[in-house]
Amino acid sequence: MVQPQPQSVAYRQIPKLEQPQRIAEGFLLTDLEQVWSWRKSIYRSLFVVIWNIIAFVYLVSGVRNVATDRGAIITIVISGLLALGGLMMLAKLIIQILLASRFFPGELVVSRFPLRLGEASQVRYRRRLRRGQTQKPAQISAQLVCYEWIRCQQGTDVQAFTQKIWEQALPVQAVPVGISKLEYEGQIQIPRQGTPSFEANDNCICWELQVAVDLPGLLIDASTFRLRVVPEVVA
Repeated sequence: MVQPQPQSVAYRQIPKLEQPQRIAEGFLLTDLEQVWSWRKSIYRSLFVVIWNIIAFVYLVSGVRNVATDRGAIITIVISGLLALGGLMMLAKLIIQILLASRFFPGELVVSRFPLRLGEASQVRYRRRLRRGQTQKPAQISAQLVCYEWIRCQQGTDVQAFTQKIWEQALPVQAVPVGISKLEYEGQIQIPRQGTPSFEANDNCICWELQVAVDLPGLLIDASTFRLRVVPEVVA
C-alpha cells in the first residue's frame, strides 16, 4: 500500500455506486456522467452563463472606476478570478456537449460483481461512436484506483476531498483504424491486503476503474466506473 496523498477537492456528495445490470457477458456498468440529459445540460448552461455575466459586469465596473477608486483594484482581482473560473466552466461545458454529440456513454462489463479482496476479474470497456469511424490509430489506457472520500465542515464551509490509497496501471492497448466502437479488454486484480468498500455519510472507501482514450483528432475524456469490493471469504 502507498501512503495516502492529499488530492484536489472532489465531490461534495458521495460518489454514486451504480447497481450493475446483469447480462450474458457478466455485469454491465455505465458511466452516468456521460449520459446525455437535456435538463441537466440546460441547468448547467444557465448557471455558467449567469456566473460569467455577473463576473464580467463587476470586472468592467472595476476597470472603469480604477482611476478614481483605489478599492476598485480589489474588485478587479476578485471579479477577474471569477471570470477566469467562469471561462473554464464554459470550456468544460462545450467539451461535454461535443463529447455527447460524438460518443455514446462509456460502458464496462465485469465478469463478477461485487469483487472480493484477492480476486481477479475480467473487464471489457467499450464506447461507441454515434457516427463515423476512427480515422487515426489511438491508444486506450486504464488504471484501478482505491481512494478515501472525506467530507468535513470548517465553520460554515463544507469541504470534500479525496486521499488516494492504492493504484495500479493496466497495460495500454491500441485502437485500430476504421472502427465504430472503442474497446479495451483486460484483467484487474484486487490486492488481498486492500481495503474493502465502505460508505458512511461523510466518509467512504471507493474503488474505481478509470479508462482514458487518446484518440487524435477527436475530443474525448476519461470514463470512470465505481466498483464494489467486499472482504475475502475465509474458508
